[in-house]
Amino acid sequence: MSVVQDIVSSSQIIKDDNLVKVYPNPFKNSLVVATDEEWSQLSIFNVLGGLVYEDTEYQAMKSLQLSLQRGIYYVKLKTNNGEKLVKVIKK
Repeated sequence: MSVVQDIVSSSQIIKDDNLVKVYPNPFKNSLVVATDEEWSQLSIFNVLGGLVYEDTEYQAMKSLQLSLQRGIYYVKLKTNNGEKLVKVIKK
């Protein structure tokens, strides 16, 4: 089992959820994570499972400036109700 599969298998992948919005998707350099659900940890992983960003300071709307290579990434939110995962594309 690869690291990416571990990330995905332990989390609920969100496709359309009113509680969590990650936009724009695809994104260039900035990404917004908006949620009404309080989170304790926000992490972004590359497709190899490598951690590329982490934050533990909750904000209902978090604007991120990210210098990442093009590709697929996973935004993972750890909340009181479990973990939620959103797949995003960097163009």
